[in-house]
Amino acid sequence: MTLKDFKLAVCLGPIGADENIPKKGRISSVQQNTFKANVPQEIRYDSCAHMPIHGSSRRCAYCSSTSSPHRTKWICSRCNVGLCLNANKNCFLPYHKR
Repeated sequence: MTLKDFKLAVCLGPIGADENIPKKGRISSVQQNTFKANVPQEIRYDSCAHMPIHGSSRRCAYCSSTSSPHRTKWICSRCNVGLCLNANKNCFLPYHKR
C-alpha cells in the first residue's frame, strides 16, 4: 500500500465513505440516439456491387461521431449507408476494406 493510499484510507475510514459509490449528477434531459448503422460483414466486405449513388443528406457511417458529425449526400447502393466522397475526404474505400 502506498503512502497516498494509506492517507486516503485514513481520511475516508471514519466517515464511512466508499470509493465504489457512483457519483450523483444530473441526468441529461435529451435522449441521445445510440443507433449505429449495422451492415453485416459479409455484405460490407464483399467486393461487388458497391457503387456510390447520390441521395438525401445522411451522416457518414465511417467518420461521423457525436462530437464531430459529418454529413454527406453519397450513399453506398449495396450497404445503404452514407459515406463521404469528395476531393478532400474519401470514406467510401476505407469503409469497405478490412
